[in-house]
Amino acid sequence: MTVERFTDVVAIFEFRGQYPTVPITEGVDYEALIAGDDEPLFVTMPIGKAGSTSGNKRHYDEEFIQELEKQVLQRIPIGIMGHLNDEERKTKFPDEGVFWVGAVRENDLLWGKGYIPPGPIRDRVKRYKNTGKSLATSIDAKASGQWDADLGAMKMDGASLDLHQIDFAPADRAGISALAVVPHLSREMEDGTNDEDNDNNGGENTMDKLDVLKELTAEDVQHLPTVVREAILGTVEAPKEISLVKEIRETLELADDADVNARIVEILTEKTEQLKAQISVKITELVDEGIKLDSAKPIVKRYIELEAPATVDAVQECYDKVIKDETITELLKAKVDGAGPEHKGTNTGGKTEPKYFVIPTNKDKENE
Repeated sequence: MTVERFTDVVAIFEFRGQYPTVPITEGVDYEALIAGDDEPLFVTMPIGKAGSTSGNKRHYDEEFIQELEKQVLQRIPIGIMGHLNDEERKTKFPDEGVFWVGAVRENDLLWGKGYIPPGPIRDRVKRYKNTGKSLATSIDAKASGQWDADLGAMKMDGASLDLHQIDFAPADRAGISALAVVPHLSREMEDGTNDEDNDNNGGENTMDKLDVLKELTAEDVQHLPTVVREAILGTVEAPKEISLVKEIRETLELADDADVNARIVEILTEKTEQLKAQISVKITELVDEGIKLDSAKPIVKRYIELEAPATVDAVQECYDKVIKDETITELLKAKVDGAGPEHKGTNTGGKTEPKYFVIPTNKDKENE
C-alpha cells in the first residue's frame, strides 16, 4: 500500500453531553506557550472518532484512533483555519491558529485541547462559540489504506499514520456532514486549575462571560438556554396590555391557554341577548298597562320595537313617542269609535265600513 497525503474531517457530530476534562500534556512548557498572552484561551473539541466513516469514504477504526492520540501527545501538532493545498505548501507559512497540547479518550471519541493564540483566528472561534455555530476539526496527514467492500470505504491503516496538522474546518464541508459541534472555550492554568470558578464541564471553566455578552447580537438570543431567556424576561416590566390581559384572565377565572378574546365575545353576546330580553319585557309591560284594547297592543308594540330602544330606560321615551303618533292615535280612536253603539260608519246597506291600517315594517321606517 502506498502512503499518501490526505486531509479529512475525522470526528464531527452533534454533541449533547458535557465536555470532558482534557489535561495539558506533560512536557508542554506552559509559560513559554502563553508568553505575552494576558488571557490565554483554550478550545476543547473532538479530533477523532473510532468506527467513523467520513463523507470522503475513509474509515477510521480503533487502531487508527489510538495512533492518532499517541501522535497528538508526542508531536503537539498545530492547526490553521482550513487546509493548505499542494501549491500553497511550497511557499505559504501562515500563523498558527491552534496548538494541540492535550488529548484524551472518552468512549469512542478522541478529544483534543488546543491553545489558541491572540489574533483573528481566536476572534473567529470565540464568535462561533458565542453564536452557537458549529465548527469542525480536520486532520492533515499521510497514511495508507485499503478498500473494504463490506464497509464501502477505504479502511485507513493506523500504523502508517504520519500526522502533520489538525486544522479547523467549516461544519458544512465536514466529511460527516450531518454532524457538528460547538467549540468549548476555557482558561487553563499551568497546574490544571482555572483562574475562575469551576463549571460543570469537568473542571474547565467557560470563557469570560463578559466577553460572551459583548459579542452577542439580537440574532443570538435564540441560542440562549430557555432558563436564561426567562430570567431576562423576568427583569423587564411587562407592558400595561399584558398586565391587563393577566387581570382579565384572573377575573374571568380562565386557564393560561384559554382564548381570552373568544370568552369576551361570548360574554358580550350573552349580555346583548339579556338586554334584548329585558327591553322586550319592558315594552310588553308598558303596552299592557297603557293600551287597554287588546287588538291594538301588537301594533303599538311593533311601532315601539321599530324605534329600536337601546336601553330599558329608553323604552319609556319610545312608548311616549309612539302613542302620540298620528297613525296610532287614529287607530286607537277608530277602535274606540267602532266599539260604541252610536258609531256611524259609511252607509253600505246597513253595514259599517271597516277601517284598515297598515302596520309598518323596518323597510318602511327606513324610507321615511
